Amino acid sequence: MDLGVQGEIEFNRVCSACNKPEGQEGPDSRAPHQETLRQFPPERIYAALSTGKMQAQGSGLSDKERQQVAEWLS
Repeated sequence: MDLGVQGEIEFNRVCSACNKPEGQEGPDSRAPHQETLRQFPPERIYAALSTGKMQAQGSGLSDKERQQVAEWLS
């Protein structure tokens, strides 16, 4: 399975409940929309999932899965 497909699968499993597409609202209105996340470089997304504000959410992902999510979004 290629990186993009696996990243999308992990995003949908862990992140998509709050990070909705533009025009949809999730349970936390502070969560950025998917389109906003796509403007960030993969390094920033990976850092947020590994050591930043999204560390708690990223803790359920392996290092490789965090990289795949970051690459898929960017």
